[in-house]
Amino acid sequence: MSKIFKKMKYFLSLSLFLIPMSKSYSFYELVGDISIRYDVIFEGEIILDSRFMSYTNKNAKVTFDYSLVSRSEFTDDDRRFVVSWRFSPLTSHNLPNIFERLWLNLLTETTKDAVYTVKLPSDNFLVFQKNGERHPLGYFFEILFPIIDIENYRYKKSYKIEIPNPYRETDYMNIDIEGWDFFRYSRPSTDRPIPSLETNTALINKIYTEYSERRKNKQDTIYWLQMFETATQNIYKQNKGTSTLVGMYFLDPEKAELSRYILIGDASFDLPFVQNNSVGFVNIKFNGKFTATLADPHKEIDDTGFTIGN
Repeated sequence: MSKIFKKMKYFLSLSLFLIPMSKSYSFYELVGDISIRYDVIFEGEIILDSRFMSYTNKNAKVTFDYSLVSRSEFTDDDRRFVVSWRFSPLTSHNLPNIFERLWLNLLTETTKDAVYTVKLPSDNFLVFQKNGERHPLGYFFEILFPIIDIENYRYKKSYKIEIPNPYRETDYMNIDIEGWDFFRYSRPSTDRPIPSLETNTALINKIYTEYSERRKNKQDTIYWLQMFETATQNIYKQNKGTSTLVGMYFLDPEKAELSRYILIGDASFDLPFVQNNSVGFVNIKFNGKFTATLADPHKEIDDTGFTIGN
């Protein structure tokens, strides 16, 4: 069986999972053979904690990039796409080498399982494992490409998912996502506050400054704010932690692209660390700011890194 025929077989089988949704959500125009790359900088506090080590850096800085690639041979009338993602190795500017090794371990384990990614007209990304089941990674792609409701100016969704782990029991996670157009939708006063945003005067000032500059230059922009919250439990329903990320996404409606976003908040998760045929876990906590910027479209995307969804 040829390589292209295998791809088509996968695509036809995956289409059985696709559920039509309102076109009002569709925003990103990923048509044809397109490569889109984002350069990311994290600045803030990082804590590494395990049975054998404890490390804190309040002024950590790390950089990496990721890219999304669409393929024209899988385009159909409903504008669904099979895409792949490439994540580069991490560059830590003032962190111990173990941090880079943990990142590589995470990418290695993820690329073993995830084989195909499908973009729906709703802008959801479905990631599939080799056995045909959905991979939980797809839910987290909504951080990288938030779903935009361009008719109602607001989007809200909750998920309950399982996070399988080859080294220990499955974890269970609740994900709550809420997004809205920052300048077209007014949150009710009865909604709970967002301290990580409302107390961040630097971010708010930057939003309004950029808004003023773009209006002056007659540059149409959608300012989409999104909260991504998770709560994790183990198999015994014991709480393992929560995380909250608040992002401001700057979207170009004319080009239908995400030009930049700023993500602030905290996140905590365990990463496996394999050494001498034994497996341990290191808990990583982030608290700070991620800034992602769309790279120059003429800049060549190299083949280094890890590809998810070939």
